[in-house]
Amino acid sequence: MAFGLGILLMISHFFGEFYLCSKKQTNVTYKHIMINSIIYQILFLLLLTLFGLKTNFILIILIIGISHYLVSSITYLINHQNISKKWIHHNFFFIQQSIYLLIIFLCWWYIKSVEVPSFTRHLFTNDSYYLRLVFAFLLVCKPSNIIFKKIFIHFKPIQEDKTYKNAGATIGTLERVLILICIINSLYSSIGLILTAKSIARYNRITQEPAFSEYYLMGTLSSVLFTIVIYVLCFNILF
Repeated sequence: MAFGLGILLMISHFFGEFYLCSKKQTNVTYKHIMINSIIYQILFLLLLTLFGLKTNFILIILIIGISHYLVSSITYLINHQNISKKWIHHNFFFIQQSIYLLIIFLCWWYIKSVEVPSFTRHLFTNDSYYLRLVFAFLLVCKPSNIIFKKIFIHFKPIQEDKTYKNAGATIGTLERVLILICIINSLYSSIGLILTAKSIARYNRITQEPAFSEYYLMGTLSSVLFTIVIYVLCFNILF
């Protein structure tokens, strides 16, 4: 039971935070914060159809939604102050997400022993593998792209890469998805083919631009490592 409760909360957070709520607006207004918080809260309220209308469940759902709104509002206010803007822009994202996850963990700890409705027990006990799959694939897509963009912004070569818009992010997503599929099915040798195909597309720049080749290798190895870590966390450690 504890597994189902915890992973459904985590899936709801990452789906709502990264897929339903926009993270790419250049001029975010307080209206965007309000809309994103409402969408986020509604998504969690839908979980009550699985958890049941018990006081404990309603309480933690409201705590998660309200805390998300408060943290987002504080982040918005800090980003509009004239202090340490550059540092906040590049690093506060990780602090913000850490606070969200800590609150969700504490809420899960509070209700993990609460009995769930009988019609939900089958999902929590027999289908945990599929919940892990959903969680893993959620993590290797959009959240990973945003995290890598934040981490490697200081290492990106000055010369712009003239490709289609969002092509790099899409390639990175497909790369991690395929690697995750290979790991789940124990097709480890196929990972080499995926990396080879990616390298062929950038062969000229890799051989002619040392700065880009270092950036490319750093990003590729990090992508592989991140996918492996996600697999281990989702299938061997968490919950």
